[in-house]
Amino acid sequence: MSGHFEVFIDAYSHFRFRLIGPRGNTLLESGPYEDKQAVAVAIFDVRECAGTGLVEDHSTKPLPRSPSVSGPAPRPASAVSTGGRTALKRVSMAGTMHPDAMTHRT
Repeated sequence: MSGHFEVFIDAYSHFRFRLIGPRGNTLLESGPYEDKQAVAVAIFDVRECAGTGLVEDHSTKPLPRSPSVSGPAPRPASAVSTGGRTALKRVSMAGTMHPDAMTHRT
């Protein structure tokens, strides 16, 4: 089964949507919208962008490692400066998103 979008009204009477993954987990929850038409446009934009959108890495430092985790620390992706932006080089990271998909527009 593929993922799906859920449209709902939040506690402040704004329309929002969630992108639910194939295992039932919430992958994305939107900001507030005034009406269903605005939600529909936003969902269309997510559908159009998600498959081709580039990932911009704005993280500044790795998350602290949990002391309960055993084994070697995960290897971070190597950063390369390209015209003032940082692009990630391919690094073996089994079980994670493919780093070669993480590039930037120049």
